[in-house]
Amino acid sequence: MERTISFMNGKGSIGHNTRSFIADNVDASRTKNNITLIHEDIKQVYHKLFDKALDEYNAKQKRKDRQIKSYYEKISRSKQEKLFYEVIVQIGNKDDTGVGSSAAEVATWVLKDYVKMFQIRNPQLYVIGAYIHLDEETPHLHLNFVPWVSGCKRGLETKTSLKAALATRGFASEGKGNTGQRRRKMILHLLCVDTGLIGRRKTRTICIYPYWIIRSRSERRKWLHLRRNWRVHRLLLN
Repeated sequence: MERTISFMNGKGSIGHNTRSFIADNVDASRTKNNITLIHEDIKQVYHKLFDKALDEYNAKQKRKDRQIKSYYEKISRSKQEKLFYEVIVQIGNKDDTGVGSSAAEVATWVLKDYVKMFQIRNPQLYVIGAYIHLDEETPHLHLNFVPWVSGCKRGLETKTSLKAALATRGFASEGKGNTGQRRRKMILHLLCVDTGLIGRRKTRTICIYPYWIIRSRSERRKWLHLRRNWRVHRLLLN
């Protein structure tokens, strides 16, 4: 049976991802089954990524009013950049991959592996959170990341910039219009390419299988199950 993999940009609510609060569509009795793969404090990540560059930048400023006290606070007030970005990855739907089914078990395994591959392929997108929710209708992944880039000539030598981080993978923003919308489309394009698709298309749903998962014998068995039951589609994008 065919399955879809859907990518969409999320709002980036840490409280929702960690279940600090329970939404109406959540089955609280199954929240204990959720899987937290990565959970880092965002402020500590900003210290880790940018403190050295921040100290070097401030040391060069002759005027104290030009120094940046907190890079985290500066970005939190920025209209050009966000503190972090989120994408939501879902395999199948409630009808063919509902939580509790064997297909959902395979989907959960695939999502776990996807996080590993995302980190390997995108070192400039520092993953601060990866949460698989199994207390809603269909297994899905919330992936939160901070884009960063070094070697900058203006401002901090290392700073956050989604546009520059995606450019390291060969993705450039094209056309005019809402900057945030263009960047969200760039993220979706990146995810499509990373899963084996090519080109560009304004769709958020693709059909593909994760071809990179071939390791242990047990994983090979799951791989064969995936190939037998999930038809492969390579969509040419325009």
